[in-house]
Amino acid sequence: MTNYKNTWRDSKQAFQQQLNRNIYEIKNKYPPHWIHFLDHVKQINPTKIIDVGCGVGTLYALLQIHHPNIQYEGYDYAPQAIELAQKTWEADCFTVCDYRNIPIENIDSKTMVIENALADILPDGDNCVNFLLGLNTQYVGLYRVKTTIQKSYANTYNAYDIVTYEYYHNIDNLISMFLKNNYHYQSIEYQPNILDILAIKN
Repeated sequence: MTNYKNTWRDSKQAFQQQLNRNIYEIKNKYPPHWIHFLDHVKQINPTKIIDVGCGVGTLYALLQIHHPNIQYEGYDYAPQAIELAQKTWEADCFTVCDYRNIPIENIDSKTMVIENALADILPDGDNCVNFLLGLNTQYVGLYRVKTTIQKSYANTYNAYDIVTYEYYHNIDNLISMFLKNNYHYQSIEYQPNILDILAIKN
């Protein structure tokens, strides 16, 4: 498993705070990237969703509300997150796993692979996106993608009392990755330079 230089993996407090916020949002008002995710799911009607970097598993809960017939698998490199997801949603579809090691045998032609800000918190977000596109699934959903016209770069900042990354993708390089992997894409800019993207295999 890759050793990233952030502290998400072992911070149960950070994941608990994230879970508390997500539960509040489920009961009150969905953030834009959840709405866009659900719109994408309705549009393409996948049979399975593989959530890479699933965190505390909130997208599983959304699917149970809106699309309970879709099979879900969640993977995250943080044991604390997976433990919380399993306990909170009383589901066994969550697995501790680095994104580079997700089982590709679980991917079929109607699978949608998603990352919900996983690339955003990595120091090598471009590599993560390129890896997911290289899985060659029919659909890839990328949410809360920060973009820049500068060369791709990562900042560090504090969130939930931990230090983490904030990755910015060079927009031209991002588009090039879609084209090289034979995808066309739809994007929604819901904040300046922040995109929700659905990539569809040509």
